[in-house]
Formats: sequence, structure tokens, C-alpha cells
Amino acid sequence: MEQESSLEEFLIFCKPPQLYNTSINKENVESTLKQPNVISQEKDCAVNWTSNHTKVLLDVYKKYRPKLWEVMAIEINDILKTNYNSGHVENRWRVVERSYKKFVDNQNKTGRGRKYFEYQEEMDNIFKGKKNIKPDVLLSTDTVDHLVEETEPSQSSSSVAQTPRKTLPLKRKHPLNRNLVIEQTRKDRKEYNRKRIEVEMRS
Repeated sequence: MEQESSLEEFLIFCKPPQLYNTSINKENVESTLKQPNVISQEKDCAVNWTSNHTKVLLDVYKKYRPKLWEVMAIEINDILKTNYNSGHVENRWRVVERSYKKFVDNQNKTGRGRKYFEYQEEMDNIFKGKKNIKPDVLLSTDTVDHLVEETEPSQSSSSVAQTPRKTLPLKRKHPLNRNLVIEQTRKDRKEYNRKRIEVEMRS
């Protein structure tokens, strides 16, 4: 019994928060969204995410992710008087997001023609500051596309990204040419030795 109480001190038992009603309809969504926010929004607040907390977060995300698309479908249908379901909304979002990522990649490559993306401003507002969409540095096999300015001088030059140098292919000499060079070298040495012997004989 003593062992059980000591284990309870170290384990954190959490249940995901329950909404008033898990069925989705316009009234439930609006009442849930209009409730005052009691969760602290302080950015400087220190938090400690344990493994157990992270698992609960993932479970809650898995549970409510499909409902996100349902909530969005309800609001879109209410505003536009349409009949979209959650699958339609999720698929459209993924298509727009994929197109935006391709547009951003195209803009970052040189020599590409300018493309037009109809929802650029809206998507820029949604994804501003997201490094997976607009990274600070883009590396390719031969160049660095964009460098971040350093505030401090670097201690060593090893941290600088260097592009690989292209090596020129070695030009293979034909065996016949090599033999001619060797023969000419042999003749030059023979002539040199002959002249050296003549000079020595005179002295």
C-alpha cells in the first residue's frame, strides 16, 4: 500500500478536457467560442512538458482534429449558404496549402518566371514566421540562396558554408604522344651530357 501512494506522487493522471457536448452544431460551436478564455495567454510563463503531458496533448489533438474541419464547414456553410462537409473543407485547405508552398518555392528559385497566386496575401498572414514555409537559408548542391546576417563576428571560418568546387576532368594523353615526349626527353639529356663532357675536356 505504501508503494502505491509513493507511485501516485510521481504519476500525473490527466484527462482531456470535455466539451459540454461532443456533437457539432452551430449553437454548440458559438457557445463554446463565446466562453471567456480562462487559460493564461502569457508567453513568458514557464511550462514543463513531461512525457505524460505530451501524450495527452497528442491524444487531444487526435480527438479534436476532425472536429476542427467540422466546425469550419459549419461556419462556411452558414456564411455562404452552401453544403460543404468536413472532408470538402479539409481537402480544399490541403490543395491551397500545397499550391502556396509550390508558389513560395518557385519565388525562391532564380531564373523562374513569376507566378501569380490568388491567395498570397491571406496565406502570407497565416504562415508568417513559419520556417517550414519560408526558411532563412536555402541550400542547394551548388549555391547558397540566402544568408542570414550574423550579429557577432564568427570565431572560426569553419562555420561558413562552402560550395563544393567542381574539378576539371583530367585530359588523358594518348600513348603515342607520351612516347614522343619520352623520346624527346631522352634526346635532350643525351645532348646535354655530350656538351657537358666537351666542356670538361676543355678545362
